[in-house]
Amino acid sequence: YFVFLGRLDPVKGLADLLDAYLVCRSSGSGADLVLIGPDWGEQSAITAAAKSAGVASHVHFTGPLYDERKLAALREAIALVHRPKYEGFGLAVVEGMSVGTPAIIGDRCLLPIAGEDEGVVVIRGDAREFAQAMLDLERAPERRATLSAAAVAGGRQRLDWTAIAEQTLVEAGVG
Repeated sequence: YFVFLGRLDPVKGLADLLDAYLVCRSSGSGADLVLIGPDWGEQSAITAAAKSAGVASHVHFTGPLYDERKLAALREAIALVHRPKYEGFGLAVVEGMSVGTPAIIGDRCLLPIAGEDEGVVVIRGDAREFAQAMLDLERAPERRATLSAAAVAGGRQRLDWTAIAEQTLVEAGVG
C-alpha cells in the first residue's frame, strides 16, 4: 500500500492525491491507499470520490495512529505519498524518512530535501507523473530499498538535531 500521513484537510491536496492514485490503479497497480490522520473535513469527499471511481475497497482510513502503530504503518508502505496544495515543511515525510519509508511528494511540499539522494522523489508534474512515480516504486523493490536507505541516511544527515548543531558550529567557526 501507499500511505498518506496527516490531517485530512483540503490544503493537504487529498483530491489530487486520489486522482494520481486512480491513474496508478488504471495503469495496473495492485496497491491500496491508506490515509492516516484525523478528519478535518475531507474524508467524506474522498470516500465519495473513491466510491464513484470504483476503488472504495482499496482506499482505507485509519484515523490518527500514534507511537509504534504509526511507525509500523509507515515502515510497511511502498512509499509515503504527499501531494499538498501547500506544505510549509512536511513533518510526515520526515517521520517516514526516519523509519526508511521512501516518499513521493509534490513540489509544493517545501522540505529542505535534495531529492532521491535523500529518499524523496519530488514530482513537479501532474497526476500522471505522480502516478508513474508510484507505479515505478511499486514495481521496483530494489529501487525502493535504495531509496529507503537514502531516506534514513538523508534524514540523519540533514534533519537530525545533532548534525544540524555540528554544522552550525562549523559554519560559525566554533567547531
